[in-house]
Amino acid sequence: MAYLTTLDILCVAIHKGLLAEEETNLLIQKITHNNESHLCCKSIEEHKKLHFDLMKVSY
Repeated sequence: MAYLTTLDILCVAIHKGLLAEEETNLLIQKITHNNESHLCCKSIEEHKKLHFDLMKVSY
């Protein structure tokens, strides 16, 4: 069984046309700007390349 991370949810939103990659990267910057919040990747492109599995789109 797999789980969805915040970045996975953003990847699904991009895949479904709900967000653009540029918008998503701005959101990632806003989330991580104060260093109190942590995401495993600094850009959505990095997350898609390293961690995202298209099988998660069906969740």
